[in-house]
Amino acid sequence: MIAIVRRGKVQYEYACFETITRIIIYKVGLEEEYEQLARRGYSVVDRNPMGSVCDSEPYDSTFPNLFPCIYRDLFILEREKGVEAPSQFTLAWHDPSWSQWGCEAPLTRQVNKSMGWGFDPILALSKCEVLLKRNTDKGEIPPEAPEVKVVTGNVKKKVNELARQGYRLALIHNQVAVMRRSRDTTAPVSYIWLDGLKKKTFEQDLARLQDSGAIYRMTYPDSEGVEHMLIFEQPAADAGNRREYKVLKLEFQEMENFENQRMNIDLTPSSKETIKTLNNLVKEGFVARDLFVSDYIDARIASVLLERTH
Repeated sequence: MIAIVRRGKVQYEYACFETITRIIIYKVGLEEEYEQLARRGYSVVDRNPMGSVCDSEPYDSTFPNLFPCIYRDLFILEREKGVEAPSQFTLAWHDPSWSQWGCEAPLTRQVNKSMGWGFDPILALSKCEVLLKRNTDKGEIPPEAPEVKVVTGNVKKKVNELARQGYRLALIHNQVAVMRRSRDTTAPVSYIWLDGLKKKTFEQDLARLQDSGAIYRMTYPDSEGVEHMLIFEQPAADAGNRREYKVLKLEFQEMENFENQRMNIDLTPSSKETIKTLNNLVKEGFVARDLFVSDYIDARIASVLLERTH
């Protein structure tokens, strides 16, 4: 678990909760846990899959376990320090057993309906769950909402099919994506997946995307939640404001703390120098856009994508 923080003028407070479920498409306890913190002004800003553990054998050979795996997710919430005005959220969810067509159409209807009430989708949780947060006051008339479509399954293909119709990628998770289209974004685009694990060609591929005017949007996690795929949006025509990209690698080391009987984790000496480089690049106009996995075997290594607009 790695995070990058940025100092600003406003102070924030953070909270978190964890969900544990045997059904991958349903986060048991999410609404109850979120509701308690939402009353205190917190809103979910991120979700981190914590992995899964599967039973090696069924509980009972006579009655095999239909759900042999346990899935854990950590939700991170944020509020401006001292601001305890309650926040509102809603969860769009559909049980695929209720229809033979899966979750795409029901989720699309639910999300569009909620957006008409002033909610915005903030996280695609699974191929049957999308989390939304209210973006207007109760008495305020919400602005005209864009058209939204939820796609599941082979999202790489479906995302690009909708992108040719003027939709833009809003949210994505493994096997689910939320696409949106508004009146002022109808030009066709395409999306390119860049694999951070392809060490031999990654730098050249990133340079080609930069030269073509592609714009970084978000990471795409695999089925284990490992974020090694970077998604770039490729405009059909040069839109100006080219982006420049740089990648820095960070490596961590474990050191045994005998006094407290624990393992301390810290950056290696060379990576502490890399942080100085990162801060110097920020002063030159770069922004740390994302963290991604560039070494699947060594979990102590992470990469930072930086972006500067010209």
